[in-house]
Amino acid sequence: ALRVARQAAVSFKRGNDSRAFFIALDVLVHAHLESGKADLEEALYAAEEALAIARELGMSRWMACVLHNIARVQLARHEHGSALRALRESGKLFMDLDE
Repeated sequence: ALRVARQAAVSFKRGNDSRAFFIALDVLVHAHLESGKADLEEALYAAEEALAIARELGMSRWMACVLHNIARVQLARHEHGSALRALRESGKLFMDLDE
């Protein structure tokens, strides 16, 4: 799953399709988190790149979801303070959604 997710991310980045690239990065983060051999550094990098795309596109729900995933990675890395900050920002974005 990790290999396929990486390949998809590279492919969509080359194709300049921001939404597809975002989704591929999100899948890569989840693949790492669910893998028994997670590369947490790569997962965090992919999540931060996905967050930048979501911000660029103004997609609040996507930002909230990615921040939640960033917190999950940070917890796995034992970065509890950073995880708490990401969760707070994620929660605020979810609360601010009109839906």
